[in-house]
Amino acid sequence: MNVRVTIEVSTPPTARNLDNLRSAASELTNNLKSIDIYAKSAHR
Repeated sequence: MNVRVTIEVSTPPTARNLDNLRSAASELTNNLKSIDIYAKSAHR
């Protein structure tokens, strides 16, 4: 099964938060390259 996990956060994550987000996303997929994490633009 192909799974793509995208996490959008409202502020830039700290290094520790980024690790926690990646860890949580890795529970949904075994392909770490399919995980995207980005901070939402303030211009939206």
